[in-house]
Amino acid sequence: MYETIELGSTPHDEDCTQVSRDTDYGDAMRAECMRYRDMLDKRFPFAEDHRVRFVMKREYHDFGPYYEVAVKYPFTDDEACDLCTFIENNCPGKWDDEKVFTAEDYRQWKDNRTYVEA
Repeated sequence: MYETIELGSTPHDEDCTQVSRDTDYGDAMRAECMRYRDMLDKRFPFAEDHRVRFVMKREYHDFGPYYEVAVKYPFTDDEACDLCTFIENNCPGKWDDEKVFTAEDYRQWKDNRTYVEA
């Protein structure tokens, strides 16, 4: 079984296409999601090595359907779950953010986390 974590339709500090009853927004929204998905593929090139991939999801709102990018992973795989947390915490803020994370960046992040027992 797979789980998804929604990441939005654009980098978090950018404007995005809005759902509207009055305008045909679908093509523009899908285009920005594809651009964002491609950006994430480049930012985390090692993700597929862990069976983690970026997908575009169609969701529904009272005003109509909308699209967003999500990270999809096998929820029984602890390594994939950890990687998704790393991805969610390192999503770009702006379209011009060209940072690329490596598998070594991920390993260092994972090694330096501290856990607090409840």
